[in-house]
Amino acid sequence: MKNLLALVMVSLVAFPVFALTVSFSDNGNHTVNLNYDATGDDELPRAFALNIQVSGGAMITSVTGFKIDGESTATSPGYGIFMGGIVIDGNGIVQDYSTPLDSSGSPGTVDQVLPSNHIILGMSSLYWPVDSEVNAPGASGTLCTLGIDCNGAAGDISIIATQEDIYRGGIVLEDSNSAEDVNFQTLVYSCAPATVFSDGFESNFDKWDDFGTTLWDRTTAQKKSGSYSAHCSVGQMSLYSDYIDTSECYSITVSFWYMDHGIDDNDNVYLEFLDNNGYYNETIFEIGNTSPEDTWHQYETTIYNSGSDTQYFHPTFNIRFKGSYIDAGEDLWIDDVSVVVRY
Repeated sequence: MKNLLALVMVSLVAFPVFALTVSFSDNGNHTVNLNYDATGDDELPRAFALNIQVSGGAMITSVTGFKIDGESTATSPGYGIFMGGIVIDGNGIVQDYSTPLDSSGSPGTVDQVLPSNHIILGMSSLYWPVDSEVNAPGASGTLCTLGIDCNGAAGDISIIATQEDIYRGGIVLEDSNSAEDVNFQTLVYSCAPATVFSDGFESNFDKWDDFGTTLWDRTTAQKKSGSYSAHCSVGQMSLYSDYIDTSECYSITVSFWYMDHGIDDNDNVYLEFLDNNGYYNETIFEIGNTSPEDTWHQYETTIYNSGSDTQYFHPTFNIRFKGSYIDAGEDLWIDDVSVVVRY
């Protein structure tokens, strides 16, 4: 019995019960929710002052989803602006509700101008009457939503929250005491490259020219891998991929294998990208001047969402293999096409 009691005491010391949890949840659209759960606490939080940081070069791009006017009501409960940020004129009229994002230059701030990898948020519950819970925030919920830009980070990054208790008091409960034993849960957020388009032409042309409408043919005569490749000869025009939404991407990598027979510079055979004005750019890559012919070659290019290449980051991006001027007796084979993006 003594050993059992001792084991129970050790367990209580080793595994504390957290009254308040602060966590993140991934929404899957380059945003995460900042959440709280105080169901195990006797008192609700009255105010939050939090450091929010992201690792790996990623950036926080936006803070949304908070209560704009700050007031919690029975029909719309929640946390809004930290009271110290609200501007009220001499007549008691609110002129500016501000935002949870603390102002640059205030004590303890690092870089409050978005995008940033480290911000300080201040949020509080404002409701009336204060001696009634009818308009109080719920015991758990979402404080706000953060926009996340991987900004070229590869693999996993961490999104971390901690109390900012040096200048702002951290998390304060409704009884005016500071919250203790807060469970801050780090979110591991994936910034790994994503393959958004891939085709080896093994089945059909469903990923091309609006669900398979194309003059190109699939052939077993030449292939880099598998059993088929895509083939173009005289009069078979161009091959267009279906649309790919690249509007929120950091980079685009296009890769494919190709082999040509008899094609030269004058045939104007190109890989082209559709820009945000609906035009194709012939300068991406000219296919017909590679030596030796009748041999498989791989081409790969990566573009970034900056400078002149921003024209290719839009909801209806696609790629085109232009074969309109291929002559009789000339052939082009394409295989193993992929489009990989990073967010």
